Amino acid sequence: MAIDTAKFVEDNLPAFKERMRITSGDEDGRLKRMLTSSIVATTSLVGATELDEMLTELTFERARYVYHDALDEFQKNYADEIELQTFLNSLKEI
Repeated sequence: MAIDTAKFVEDNLPAFKERMRITSGDEDGRLKRMLTSSIVATTSLVGATELDEMLTELTFERARYVYHDALDEFQKNYADEIELQTFLNSLKEI
């Protein structure tokens, strides 16, 4: 099953804005692009075909790093979570 990135972004934009403490709608376009690129990147990185809470959280964290221009630190700082997600997704394949 393919992940519908547009639906993910629409469904999760309010929660991401809350997490980031962004109250205005001025940055919605930018935030949507960050969430879109982050869901594509995280699902590709861990080999996911389905969404769960852990993957959503990982996607939010990657988008947060993008927002703060620190993407180069994301994989290093979340290596354990990425490895766990990759392992769990490989088990689903079996």
